[in-house]
Amino acid sequence: MRKEVTCICSGCTEGTRDSLEQAGIRVIEVRREEAPTSILAKLRHYVGFRIGAWRILDSEDEDVLLWVAKTDTAMALGRRLRKRRYVLVLYELHDRFPLYQRAIRFYAPRARRVIVPEACRAAILRYWHGLARTPFVLPNRPLDHPRQRNLVISDEGARKILASVSPGQKIVLYQGSLAADRDLIPIACALQRAGAPYRFVVMGRDREGRIGQLRRFCPNLVHIPWVVPPAHLEVTSHASVGIAAYAYDALNSIFCAPNKIWEYTGFGIPMLCQDVPGLRFTVGASGAGVCVSLAVANEIVEGLLRIDRDYEDYSRRASEFYESVDTLSLLREAIRGV
Repeated sequence: MRKEVTCICSGCTEGTRDSLEQAGIRVIEVRREEAPTSILAKLRHYVGFRIGAWRILDSEDEDVLLWVAKTDTAMALGRRLRKRRYVLVLYELHDRFPLYQRAIRFYAPRARRVIVPEACRAAILRYWHGLARTPFVLPNRPLDHPRQRNLVISDEGARKILASVSPGQKIVLYQGSLAADRDLIPIACALQRAGAPYRFVVMGRDREGRIGQLRRFCPNLVHIPWVVPPAHLEVTSHASVGIAAYAYDALNSIFCAPNKIWEYTGFGIPMLCQDVPGLRFTVGASGAGVCVSLAVANEIVEGLLRIDRDYEDYSRRASEFYESVDTLSLLREAIRGV
């Protein structure tokens, strides 16, 4: 029997709303505003969301199943949540943030099911928080993916910028955070050294002025500012190689479970990844890419050449990796019996 699904959120893009509503999901935006940056603004945002969300939830059947999508959501809903029937999804370990650790310890044991995107994280969370059973692993793979390479880019700005890449050049794409904890300088140096036919393309918000710094090492770097998801996948579809860069700075990074590996492999795009367990046991083990030290330019260049020498095989295995997970079946299994 099909169940009625309602998404209660603080805000979503027009494209996301349209996609959800087309799937028959009711969307209620509680407190639409820019993401808070200060502690005071975040607290005010939490309180506003809590009031609005509980006003809606109190009008529903008390036994309705709540799918709490992240630790922040549980914290915003507050201790009343523990009296309800809920699934808690933990996308992050938060091992460097004691406040979040306390929140997980408070809410996770009462959840009907705890869901995480990676198996090692499941074991770590069970041990840390004394959970009665190991969290359910639901890989961070999208339900929908266009799968077709070289899509038409609907974002005009991104389309014009990408047009500067000459036909025949191979786009090595990094998409994601440009914060200081992602050191992309060795990658920029490596791609400058490798030269033609590679072209380094970086997609993401540059709040800290990192692009100017990277261009000192790789002058022909192409920067595409943030593109509203899921339209960013149109840019992704033009890449020859995708980069997944993580550091040994926290367990959350070491046992990473990025959605970008699914975004790349959905297009059959091989990956050049940091050699951390979260990527070695997934991308590396499946042959969907190469894991190297992204702090060493020589290893980066050699990794690119390895992919180039057997590109069709890496691309095929990337597609097979994407197809190895049936997200819908796992979702059904996750909520069965809760």
